[in-house]
Amino acid sequence: MPLRPSSIRNNPEKCNIFDDFDNILYDNECWAYRTNGGTVATPASPYAGQIALTCGSHASQKRWVELYIGCMSFSVAKNMWLQVRAKISATTKVNLEFGFCAITPDNQDNRIFWCASTVLGTTWMGRTSSGGTLSTVDSGVAFDTNWHEFWIVTSSGSVTFFMDGVAYAPLTTNISSSLMSPYMRATNDGANIRTLTIDVVEAIGDRD
Repeated sequence: MPLRPSSIRNNPEKCNIFDDFDNILYDNECWAYRTNGGTVATPASPYAGQIALTCGSHASQKRWVELYIGCMSFSVAKNMWLQVRAKISATTKVNLEFGFCAITPDNQDNRIFWCASTVLGTTWMGRTSSGGTLSTVDSGVAFDTNWHEFWIVTSSGSVTFFMDGVAYAPLTTNISSSLMSPYMRATNDGANIRTLTIDVVEAIGDRD
């Protein structure tokens, strides 16, 4: 498990975002919500303290739902740290992701993210994207419907992905210089309802 940056506490130059989704659905003063046929909901009891992004079902159109931090952005070059506890609802026909995304809402070309996508394969992958050009590290961990802990740690020139405490080879290419914010997204093509459930999000970075 990567340690939290020691400089975060009582440092006005750092920002710490933490949400365990207890008591309320999500803080709309912090999270921005966008969708094309998806929903954001608190799963039924006993799952209080979680949030679920579910894609709508449609035979021919893409459906998606996304939450992202609209009030704060971080600089990749000045180091970012993200922890997410998450699970997926199925292991087939999934396209779910979370990580850091450029603060322009429609900009999906500049991201640093974990993904579960059967378009790519059947294992969790860490990816960087700059201008739409991607680099990938494959965890080799097959999809399942259990809870997992994920981390993303950036430094100047490299990104390291962790899953359940295991670090994978750093990516050093296609790392965007855009300012970024935490996000989570579920996408669906076709008549398959899929859900990404998040228990905890914590992000640390330098303000810009």
